[in-house]
Amino acid sequence: MTLLTDNITHLSNCSSVMPESLRWLIMKNRLEDAERLITKVTAVNKIEFPQVKWGDIKLQLGLADTETKQYSVIDILKTPKLRKRSLILFYIWYII
Repeated sequence: MTLLTDNITHLSNCSSVMPESLRWLIMKNRLEDAERLITKVTAVNKIEFPQVKWGDIKLQLGLADTETKQYSVIDILKTPKLRKRSLILFYIWYII
């Protein structure tokens, strides 16, 4: 029991010290926080901030948001090939 509580205490202490992942920040569209993190990392490593690459990432994220399409269950039944495969799988799942 003591080992479990020690591990939980250690994890809670580490979470306040460890920064969030750059990938997670970008995927959650928190670009300002991600840019701050990149600036901090580049300052520590004494390298230049990659303005061009960062601009490309922002551009791709802007385009990716507009191209995202929402699908529904009806889309499975639109083409004959998918319809056939889906119905066979539904039948097999029902039998099992």
